[in-house]
Amino acid sequence: MSQIGQKLSNHAQWSGALADPGDAGTIQLEPDNNYCTCSITTSGAETRTLADPPDHAGFRLTISMDTDGGDCTITADTAINEAGNTIITLDDAGETISLESITIGGSGVWRVTGNDSATLS
Repeated sequence: MSQIGQKLSNHAQWSGALADPGDAGTIQLEPDNNYCTCSITTSGAETRTLADPPDHAGFRLTISMDTDGGDCTITADTAINEAGNTIITLDDAGETISLESITIGGSGVWRVTGNDSATLS
């Protein structure tokens, strides 16, 4: 096994799908869930909150709109990019945003690593 593969098998816990918390719910990783996806389904205009990650770097989260019954506005606890954006809006099925945690001043924060048509503000 390569060094990278060994490091991943030693440190990464793929947890797979993270349940959509539903309207007004919070998307939140547990400390042992390093790599997750969350598929959002809406039945009208809905909201979610994105909690900050645990306080260390390397967590990955992908959020996508699975079923579009209305826009989903996701408000992050802290800025998700250097521009200071805290709001992610998914308004069509298939829109996706990928995030990875870093630390700033010892606290975990999300940073956007990929964005396929999600609106940031």
